[in-house]
Amino acid sequence: MDKHWNLNSIYKSFHSDDFLRDISNLDKEILDLKTFGEKNFSFNPIDTIEEYLVLSNTLSNRLYRLMSFCSLSLAVDTSNKDAINFMDIFRKKSNETVAPFTKFRKWCEKINDLDSLSEKSALIKSHLFYLKEMRDSAKHLLSPETEDIISSLQRTGSSAFSSLQNQLTSNLSVFFNYNGKNEELSLSQARNMYFDKDKDKREKIYHAEIDSYKTVEIPSSACLNAIKGEVITLSKRRGFTSPLEMTLEDNRMDIETLNSLLDSMRSSLPMFRKYYKRKAQIIRGKDKIPYYDIAAPVGEVDISFTYEEAADYIVKAELAFSEEISNFMKSAFDNCWLDVEPRKGKRGGAFCSTIHAIGESRILANFNGSFDNMITLAHELGHAYHGRVLKDESILNSDYTMPLAETASIFSETVVMDYSLKNLSGDNLFTILENDISGAATVIVDIYSRYLFETYLFEERNNSILSPERLNELMVKAQIEAYGDCLDENYFHPYMWINKPHYYYPNSNFYNFPYAFGLLFAKGLYSLYKNNPSGFLEKYKSILRLTGRETVYNVGLSAEIDLHNRKFFDDSISMISDSIERFLTMK
Repeated sequence: MDKHWNLNSIYKSFHSDDFLRDISNLDKEILDLKTFGEKNFSFNPIDTIEEYLVLSNTLSNRLYRLMSFCSLSLAVDTSNKDAINFMDIFRKKSNETVAPFTKFRKWCEKINDLDSLSEKSALIKSHLFYLKEMRDSAKHLLSPETEDIISSLQRTGSSAFSSLQNQLTSNLSVFFNYNGKNEELSLSQARNMYFDKDKDKREKIYHAEIDSYKTVEIPSSACLNAIKGEVITLSKRRGFTSPLEMTLEDNRMDIETLNSLLDSMRSSLPMFRKYYKRKAQIIRGKDKIPYYDIAAPVGEVDISFTYEEAADYIVKAELAFSEEISNFMKSAFDNCWLDVEPRKGKRGGAFCSTIHAIGESRILANFNGSFDNMITLAHELGHAYHGRVLKDESILNSDYTMPLAETASIFSETVVMDYSLKNLSGDNLFTILENDISGAATVIVDIYSRYLFETYLFEERNNSILSPERLNELMVKAQIEAYGDCLDENYFHPYMWINKPHYYYPNSNFYNFPYAFGLLFAKGLYSLYKNNPSGFLEKYKSILRLTGRETVYNVGLSAEIDLHNRKFFDDSISMISDSIERFLTMK
């Protein structure tokens, strides 16, 4: 089975006829949009809105396909010159759409009768949520000319700093000496060692990783300060009280839902600390766990997979829930949608990118054979299935926000985990159970620390530039508040602000709490399935289809869930609590 993805169905190369032809088509569509932007919109609102929707859908599909080919090529080779050059070209072309898009959005702000217009147009009716959201968010837009300037400046500002940070970490070397052997590892290779069963190796790679960050802490802090400074400035100019308020609106999530989620997370921390203390006793014979042991395997059996075995396992596990989903995931493996081999120049972590124009996805991972890495593949394949459910929606109706983006992915990994817990026993069961708890603890406890860090970061960046030393202090402060007395105070991870690329996404701030929401929302849905499996698949697909054209709260209501009521999150966490109590009594 090929460990590298095949991008041919997107484009065969940067010089292929279809790639060059789409650039030419894109130029024409941008010109059409500019011409549209010069019209008098008020003459015939129905014709104007319909023309915009057709132009926007067509252009968005084309531009996203072209940019996806660039970003996917860069993900596996951050020095790919063609990808770098064309990405810059497409960003410039994207900037050309800002002014006409902004003019239309500002015009939409004045339309109060969208409901009545939708009764006269099927196209408008099918995009009613999108248009209402556009109209309501227009109050935060500046003038078309100003928005055009901002977009142009971001290309050489926050976007450039984000790209620089990606290159710094993708090409960062971690020099590792173990048993007299010197190795030069990529960052992703080094971090994969935290799943190694050798506790001395984990400790040594921790020190090596920390040392490697010291070589890039100054440029990384410059990138972070520049990006967050820009975010603060723009959020104020757009009339938001804070970057968090801007993020919540971007995520179609209200503060009541976030507060319910955070309250539930905070209340669960003592439970997770009991788990970490028990893990520390098993691994080190101590009550406190060093940061490098948080993801360490526990148990006498180290479960591992070849890539082929992992693929077969996932396909079989998903079959227990849905033949349709199982077949879809098998097709993704068979058609080389995944790139899983760790190598120098390839970015770390994992992601799924759905290319709506062709109804396909591509998944990047850095697979090392661990059970956790297998679960990561199942997680990303869940994202791909979400894209498949939305493929018949227009691209404008398929743009879901981060909190709901994790629904299908975490549901998918929950299916695989439940299958594992049912079919294993003894040491294998103990290891898998602990792994499941470890993943949930990361999403609740470590994600909470990341949320706290970003909150502190924005508060201080509002008044001053933060040095690498101060960023380290804030990260440790956040880790202490989240992990409490279960974390060994001699081994925090002060440089997680360099490691996590999410902090450097200028248009995706607080890229943390959505993961916790996704975990608890998906687990809650899985609980609904277990209680009443009949007809659940269609209900589940209906929920996924809604994610691109409803608020988070209303998607919850469609499943009869009140997300303003903390009880839903508490009930979801109780599923994890049951696993922890089981773990505490097993050894």
